[in-house]
Amino acid sequence: MLLIIGGGEMITASLVNHILSEGAREVRVLGENETVVQALRDEVNLKLEPLKPETKQRMRFYVGDVADNAYMAEAMGGVDYVLYVPSLPRAFDCEVAPAECTITFLETVTGVIHTPSTAK
Repeated sequence: MLLIIGGGEMITASLVNHILSEGAREVRVLGENETVVQALRDEVNLKLEPLKPETKQRMRFYVGDVADNAYMAEAMGGVDYVLYVPSLPRAFDCEVAPAECTITFLETVTGVIHTPSTAK
């Protein structure tokens, strides 16, 4: 099971389909921006339409804040792998304020690493 955090602008239905076809039990996408997550959901539903219904059922979409440990614990329940994809606007911000960008990145990753998994 894979959880993708961020990167809604770069994650595509084709990538999701490839991950699912490689045998992933489930792919979860977590984004902070509801508009971006909804656009990806729409693209996945459109492009995966010809596939078996159970393929689309192995997709989950979450909108939330990675700094919220309770929310992250729910999103990470049973997850085997996490793919963290920082958003593109933040990459640009790093050129302007690299110290602040580094602190934000470390706080985000620390939150993801320390979020307890409910998997047994």
